[in-house]
Amino acid sequence: MRQSTVNRIWTTVLLAIFALTTGCTTMRPITVQTGGDEMRADIKTGDKVRVFTTDGATHTLRVTQVGTSSLIGNAINMSPSGI
Repeated sequence: MRQSTVNRIWTTVLLAIFALTTGCTTMRPITVQTGGDEMRADIKTGDKVRVFTTDGATHTLRVTQVGTSSLIGNAINMSPSGI
């Protein structure tokens, strides 16, 4: 019985720590004009962006550079289409 109580306490403490240390994220879609001026104003180096391709794949990347017509970054996560 004592072991069960200790396990419940540890589980509660770990869940509380996890809940307090996770960050909040606000995801909002942006509409990009063909010139890209609006995109360059909204997206900065260091931002994390998620790109959805027409074949259904999802790519998450950390932006390292915003070009005149492109985003350059390091891949964080890539999910092929259908997953």
